[in-house]
Amino acid sequence: MGRDAVVFPEVVAVADALLDPGMGELVWVDSGAGRPHVLSVDGLFCRRLGERVGRGRWLRRTMAAR
Repeated sequence: MGRDAVVFPEVVAVADALLDPGMGELVWVDSGAGRPHVLSVDGLFCRRLGERVGRGRWLRRTMAAR
């Protein structure tokens, strides 16, 4: 586990973000706040997650490549 944290620091950043109550609030808002819908890659959560892992708009590019 320790080796993976060094090799894949993004995994640690994503895990940290998912445990952050503030990020949880962003997911709640982005997912419709009680009226569920799919998270947008342009939403606040995905943008902040990109910032936290130091990859800016990486999720948008990843989803566009599908």
